[in-house]
Amino acid sequence: MIAKTVTDDELRRFIIIANGAKNFNITDRLKEIRCPVMTTGTFDTAPDYKKRVYDFFME
Repeated sequence: MIAKTVTDDELRRFIIIANGAKNFNITDRLKEIRCPVMTTGTFDTAPDYKKRVYDFFME
């Protein structure tokens, strides 16, 4: 369903970003993070993602 809303340019950009993320793994360094972190993985499908992002930065 979401794929129908993506333009060819957006798909090309996504592929470039996805290829850049291949083999990127810093699992062994996660303990070094000392500040609050927000990760987004399903932002385009979560109906309240804008509120979540806003709330995170307003803390």
